[in-house]
Amino acid sequence: MMPFESLFQKLQTVLNMKCEDLQAQGVEQPNPSVIWHYFVHQQWCDMESEEEMHIHQMVSDLLALTKQQYCTYIEQTSRKMTPFAELEEEEIAALLES
Repeated sequence: MMPFESLFQKLQTVLNMKCEDLQAQGVEQPNPSVIWHYFVHQQWCDMESEEEMHIHQMVSDLLALTKQQYCTYIEQTSRKMTPFAELEEEEIAALLES
């Protein structure tokens, strides 16, 4: 089996289909790379190696992704990227002054 990176290109059509599906469900601008990152780092991370995954299993997993799973992942990753997002401007200013 091929590494996950090379499989991204092979599964691009499926990822694009899932993005269209999510968009039809009301998700604004779903991104194939975000979906891929979700699966590689959240769902398939327990695999000992890429060789344990089969393309048909990956396609099934991708198509089974729900709007809720996608939105939750987006929310979690945005929180990790912006640790001060919940702070008020005054609190951020006080932290920067210290």
